[in-house]
Amino acid sequence: MLRAPIIWLAFLALFLVGCAKTSSEATVNSDGSWTRSLKLTVTKSFGEEEWSDVFAIPSSPDYKKFEEIKDSEKITTLTRSFKAGEGPITDIVIREKDATKVKNYVVVRKLDNGQIEYYEKIVYTNTNNPKMEKEMESYIRDLKAAMPEGKATDEDLKVMAKKTLVSLTRLLLGPDDHLLGNLVLNPDGAARRLRVKIGQVEKKLLIEQFGDRLTEAERDEVVKKLLAKLDSKSITDSKKPDQESAPGDNQTSLIGMSVAVKLPGKIVSTNGEIDPFTGEVFWDFTTSSAEVDVLELRAICQP
Repeated sequence: MLRAPIIWLAFLALFLVGCAKTSSEATVNSDGSWTRSLKLTVTKSFGEEEWSDVFAIPSSPDYKKFEEIKDSEKITTLTRSFKAGEGPITDIVIREKDATKVKNYVVVRKLDNGQIEYYEKIVYTNTNNPKMEKEMESYIRDLKAAMPEGKATDEDLKVMAKKTLVSLTRLLLGPDDHLLGNLVLNPDGAARRLRVKIGQVEKKLLIEQFGDRLTEAERDEVVKKLLAKLDSKSITDSKKPDQESAPGDNQTSLIGMSVAVKLPGKIVSTNGEIDPFTGEVFWDFTTSSAEVDVLELRAICQP
């Protein structure tokens, strides 16, 4: 039931996310032009003399660059203005061992109906992840055993495994209403809350995938059988995980990212959260959310 890898990403994130993080703010004008301020932060690891070379800094002279050092952090701030229709642009490139592991693409565009869309996607360059495949195979076995006989095809099971992995990773590590902090500060309470949320996710995915092929009673029974494999001990057990059990082996998987955008009108559609006081749309997550599948951030306004 996709237990250890996702849970352990949450615990490991507390220690690893602080090593590097990104924060961006964009302000979009009614004509479609926009400005973006990006902050890239690298923390010097304990006992190390130099900061890790995590980010490839954009070299374009169009960026205004400011660098400062505060205690153990090196902060690079990049600011740039863009014309209407310019892009997509890439200004976040995360490297590991001199290879690009994660990058973003950002564009602001006017739609045919006059609305304006902010769109950003976060992409892992290497989609080969044998550990993730192993976990999906484990989930497929659990789901197959929980399903009524003859109701699920092999393709159904594969689709459910991928959607479940993506949904639970983002539930724990963002940009959904993630539980990372609660898992550490209040593990017993978080375990109960997590079970409820996983049950809700699984029921929703069963409805999407099987429709009326499953009755409501059958769906409830499948969810109960899956949750029976996810007790509180498996969620909060504090043993050190082995390397084979985690989808991500490295700190690249656990870089914290936050994105905020101010659009010039009423928000009509978004998969982010809206700040009711500033009107900004925002997302926060770790790069692991993009490791399981491309992460797309969208917000549309009516000027």
